[in-house]
Amino acid sequence: MDLLLDASLMIHEQAAFVALVVLGIFAVALPLDKKFAMRFERGVLAVGIALVLAWTLKMIFAATRPCETIPAIVACPHDFSLPSIHTAIAVAIALCAIGTMRFYPLLAISVLIGASRIFIGVHNLNDVCAGAAVAVAAVAIAEGLFGIEPALWHGRKWIKKMPADEDSRQAMHLVAGLIVLLSAYYIGVQQTAYIVFAFLIGGLVMYNIKAMGLRAPILDKLLGKVERNGHPAGYGAVMLFSGMLACLTLFYSELALSLLFILAVGDVASNVFGRRFGKHRLPHNKCKSLEGTAAYAITSAPAYFIGGFVALIAAILSAMFESVEIDIDDNLFVPAAGVCAFLIMGII
Repeated sequence: MDLLLDASLMIHEQAAFVALVVLGIFAVALPLDKKFAMRFERGVLAVGIALVLAWTLKMIFAATRPCETIPAIVACPHDFSLPSIHTAIAVAIALCAIGTMRFYPLLAISVLIGASRIFIGVHNLNDVCAGAAVAVAAVAIAEGLFGIEPALWHGRKWIKKMPADEDSRQAMHLVAGLIVLLSAYYIGVQQTAYIVFAFLIGGLVMYNIKAMGLRAPILDKLLGKVERNGHPAGYGAVMLFSGMLACLTLFYSELALSLLFILAVGDVASNVFGRRFGKHRLPHNKCKSLEGTAAYAITSAPAYFIGGFVALIAAILSAMFESVEIDIDDNLFVPAAGVCAFLIMGII
């Protein structure tokens, strides 16, 4: 217990945590070969984006820290609570090591860092889970917008070459989304968030097995049926869990349920209607159709009956975001739309 306390207090110290971050980035960038600088840049960029994202979300949601009502081991920080910046940065560093054995100790350390923030009383488990979702988004943004060497796409040789049964893939997406939605409704949003967080961590562990080029026959068979052509096996599942986790942890219950509904139904409707009935291509994205985008918005609109007008705004924004040609997984667009809708309602 004393060792855990000492470690938690050390991590709480800003200078010590910065030193750990620098060491983590160096660990990701090793070995000292011709790609060292590129891997180092990836780590720095992922950490920087995670920091900006987490800090921005803190300012938007302005959630009070648990230590403001329950005494903590340390003095209560004066900033907001949601999400945990320490966790977001630590998990982002670990994600940059996907495809190597270093990923496992770095992931374990990131989980311990999150636990330490709970232990000393400055965060709760929801904050830590949100930090993990922010980390995945940060690495995805670093790869999609800045074109750095992919971490989450590490090891192109294991990217799926043959097209999956798209209907089966969409059915899996719909079933998974509805299960999480029903769980959140009947069991509770926070309790479901913890379950999804566990699935995300487990999914990342299995994802790295594939990234390292190791064979896992049962996993290969399952992922081969549900992964989109041109994506690494398991990439879509990781992004789906991350999008769900962001919805569950960042928003109040009614909006979280609304966003889960949009995430489960909207993307599936867009894909199915776009493939089967898409005749008119969007002027800004020839890969998307007017029919698919309209189907996304229309089938997501019933979220209004769960979360009200803010949910309807989120549904429309999600359909708009999904129609844009950008190299970021569309499962992350729904929580992004939720944040925008939350801001719009605040202005109105």
